Amino acid sequence: MSQAGRRRTAAEWSRLLRELERSGQSPAVFARARGIRLGTLKWWRWRLNRETKGALGRPRESRVQLIAVHPAPDCAPPDRTTGTPVWELLAPTGHELRVYDPRGLVVLKTALFAVARGRRG
Repeated sequence: MSQAGRRRTAAEWSRLLRELERSGQSPAVFARARGIRLGTLKWWRWRLNRETKGALGRPRESRVQLIAVHPAPDCAPPDRTTGTPVWELLAPTGHELRVYDPRGLVVLKTALFAVARGRRG
């Protein structure tokens, strides 16, 4: 099979699309210069963008990440049937974190720090 007609992996298409972005060329010029079908190039751009986008079109890296949270030993379990959460975090994925104890602010700060750290990494 010729170089132009061979099957490429998703990683190869991802590399080609990064090259396209850096080149400043239009997709048509870029594809023609490399012997790639324009429609195939556009399809792979759509597919890889779709795979890297999460809920609400955000990049997956910026989505909420769940971390283990353990109650402090001196905290009594809250009565969740009658209590009202002090704060709650609802993720687009449907995950929910509710904190009933006002001392749970430490948990909130820890969760927000973990999410922010995940974005940078």
